[in-house]
Amino acid sequence: MDKITYKFFCLLIIFFITSPTSADARSYGYDSLLNVTEFTFESSIRSGNRTIVYHGISQHRGENILREASQMISLLPEFYPNLDKQCKFTDLHIYQIDHDTLNNREVMSFLPWHLWGNLNIKGAYDSISSPRGTAAIFITSRDSGSRETRLVSHEITHYWQDTMCKKVNEAQAYDFEVFYRERTR
Repeated sequence: MDKITYKFFCLLIIFFITSPTSADARSYGYDSLLNVTEFTFESSIRSGNRTIVYHGISQHRGENILREASQMISLLPEFYPNLDKQCKFTDLHIYQIDHDTLNNREVMSFLPWHLWGNLNIKGAYDSISSPRGTAAIFITSRDSGSRETRLVSHEITHYWQDTMCKKVNEAQAYDFEVFYRERTR
């Protein structure tokens, strides 16, 4: 092996050894959120080829969100019958946080606020600032019941669009809210 190839090989090894793990959310910009939020309940489930992890404030709400998120993911292929090739394989973290924290631009500086006209939000999907191999949904803890379900179904749609390498489409996310509600009545 010549000297240049050897140096390149060494740099490549160093890169992989020092790459952050997918579990290290702090190294990806979520540290400001994690510094001001205490999650009192965390749980996870397997749904197909992914793990869904809930970080939030309530065991009851967390278990309900995980169950519904799994149902939503199982219904999305029916909603998108032509999308059968997943191009990204990512686990999903759902963070249920205080409404004021969610809308704190300093704490949530990793979100693209310009996309929402710098208006307050109830939920957001992120796969840019999330740890490698993961995506995240942030939802307000202010909503509950059917409003919470609509919010989760909307953001799960963005997760699905992203993992299928489709453009984020707000109209389809609203349509899936209705589709999910009608299928689970």
